[in-house]
Amino acid sequence: MKTNRLFITAAIIIAGSFFVNISAQDALKAIAKKCETMENVDISVVRNRNKETKKVDQYIMSITFEKNESLKKEIIAAFDKDRVNADQEIEDRKDGRVRNMMLRFGSSHYSISENPNGRITFSVNEDKEEYEKMQEILWKK
Repeated sequence: MKTNRLFITAAIIIAGSFFVNISAQDALKAIAKKCETMENVDISVVRNRNKETKKVDQYIMSITFEKNESLKKEIIAAFDKDRVNADQEIEDRKDGRVRNMMLRFGSSHYSISENPNGRITFSVNEDKEEYEKMQEILWKK
């Protein structure tokens, strides 16, 4: 009887941690999707492929914009929402304002930085599995 309870508890914990990993970056992925269709937002994408399988091993997307304080606030809000699920969190503030922030979820990470001229860069760096999930989100209509 105790063995069954222990097994059930372990299964619930494992299933719960799997669910948290799946949905850990939902707000960040949603804001990246939103940026894909916005005007005055520059996006560059790098896909590193496995030479043998030709499948994407790593996906890096950089979103850059200027003079859009509301978008910056939305991105920071997404960071704040998802930070509780991050494995690692790095934040740099100057004069009470966030200048740089990075969240790591396993082998994937998201960062935002602001240069002294006010240019904002939001970067998404995904491993193979997260890249495939990201593509499902980005290409949904």
